Amino acid sequence: MKQNQSKSARVIQTLAAAAIALGITLAPRNANTYSHGTMEDPSIHPLLVDELMDFYGTAGKNSKLKADVEKLKQGSIDEDSPPYYIRSFNHFMDFETGEGIFGFASTSEWATSSELQSGDVLLDKLPPVLAKYYQKLGIEVTYPFGDHSWERVVESYKNSGTIGEDFGHVFHLISDMTVPAHVRNDPHWGEAPFLEKLTSGSYFQVSLWPTDSYEVWTDDNRNEIMPQVNPQNVPKFNTLEELMQDLAYFTGSNFYSDGEIISVLGLLASTNHSPVEDMYKIKEGKKVYFAKDIEGKEVRLLRKGILTSWTDDTCLADYWSVLGTKAIEYGAAALEILAKEEQTCSDKCSSGETKCSGDGWKLCGDYDGNGCVEWGDVINCDADEYCESGECVSGTPTCEDYDFQDCYGNEVWWFDSCGNPQEWIQSCDYGCNNGQCEGEVCTPDCSGKECGDDGCGNSCGGCGGGESCENGTCVGSSLEGLCEVCESDADCVEGMYCYYDDNTWKKACVPSCFGDTCPNEFSCGGMDLCVPYGGLICTSSTEASFANACGQLGMIRSQNCDPCDESECTNKSGSFCKDYSLCK
Repeated sequence: MKQNQSKSARVIQTLAAAAIALGITLAPRNANTYSHGTMEDPSIHPLLVDELMDFYGTAGKNSKLKADVEKLKQGSIDEDSPPYYIRSFNHFMDFETGEGIFGFASTSEWATSSELQSGDVLLDKLPPVLAKYYQKLGIEVTYPFGDHSWERVVESYKNSGTIGEDFGHVFHLISDMTVPAHVRNDPHWGEAPFLEKLTSGSYFQVSLWPTDSYEVWTDDNRNEIMPQVNPQNVPKFNTLEELMQDLAYFTGSNFYSDGEIISVLGLLASTNHSPVEDMYKIKEGKKVYFAKDIEGKEVRLLRKGILTSWTDDTCLADYWSVLGTKAIEYGAAALEILAKEEQTCSDKCSSGETKCSGDGWKLCGDYDGNGCVEWGDVINCDADEYCESGECVSGTPTCEDYDFQDCYGNEVWWFDSCGNPQEWIQSCDYGCNNGQCEGEVCTPDCSGKECGDDGCGNSCGGCGGGESCENGTCVGSSLEGLCEVCESDADCVEGMYCYYDDNTWKKACVPSCFGDTCPNEFSCGGMDLCVPYGGLICTSSTEASFANACGQLGMIRSQNCDPCDESECTNKSGSFCKDYSLCK
């Protein structure tokens, strides 16, 4: 029998406040983290790309739309901007207010704004401890991976009729709108080892940046759960903003995220949003669940405990069956929006023209029916023939290397005189035509620079430890202030940071190694700082101590440290070897 969980706001607020005051655990956490994945070991986002392409090929009205699936997958990976995940702060959108997290842009704003994606990273909006850490890392002023907004998706499609990396970025954002934590503005670190290290053992870790159980569970089970998505319909929307707002509201109004649950004595409340409505209790053996009917399916949302409720594996499987399916359906809806854009095409060749390619030749014609001509598929020559001047001839070919440049997909390559591709030259964001990239082409420029941005999102080089990059030049001394005793960063000169050595229990000023090199006898370590090397040294015939490259000594230990023969040791402390491995 359904039992409505709605209670008076006063009772809910009182019990919620009591739960916080008593320090009751809100939900169990999985210690693992959600991976952005790689092309070799894909996570949820690139795997969803495969499902989207399979579904859209049969359900989409414009199923002939051409897609570079590998680039789609790469875009879906890069949108998280590993390893420091700075783009991901724009991957949240409150389902009730439409706002982003920490004052960053909402997912919808970010996805549709070329200006935002090409703009500055607003580190001052982050919590102070996190902002300070990003500043130490020397994060570039602009966002990594550049502009992959919806504007770029449309522009690329109009020019080439193909979707690729840009749409992969946007589809990642659409998929994030099916994650409850992303639409309830519930921060979580995902796979960010540097952040886990930063917050380990502190209240900051527990209160602000836990992992998200739904993301962890989907990643842990990604290969097993993909066949469970069952897309049926392609929703209709006029704009991407409308699509994202609708999807965010569906997810947020029907599902809980970890940090949004407060449960005391069987009553449920949400910390920042209205509770999910129309839930009822069901019993399965000794287990009791809060469930809800969602689009004709009974979905178990939370498992009820004595003092707290949480999402167990059964709940998370139900979440995925609905939300994983929604990611595919709404991704297809975005492709339908794109298909409405008026495509402009250009001739890639002259109708009836032929050219050699590989072991055969190609004929120019209008093969996709869009009114423009392009090269057709390769027509192979016979075994005793080869292609010359666009036609098959008898004999053995003599191929001259690097004979001409031409398009190879959406890339420019060198070809030999027989039409075989030899060497990649550049990729084309807006399509390739007659051996040249169409539309805007970014040309890297590092002339006169030893560091900084090359104008295309890549680096012209890094500076040495302790140095900073100003207008393309490394400035500052890499050794000034090195190893000075400190209590905090304020005690160190600019470019140096106060490092605590667990082995010596002492602090010293050291430079950052993010994108840079470290001084001799230092190595890039925790917090991306240059850590002084260290080891045991003999200080007397019966004692040894840990010492680091700053000359700081740690706890004295009892050791049998006999004097070393002069021929065995050139680094001595008095008559004793400083290299403990040589002590007999």
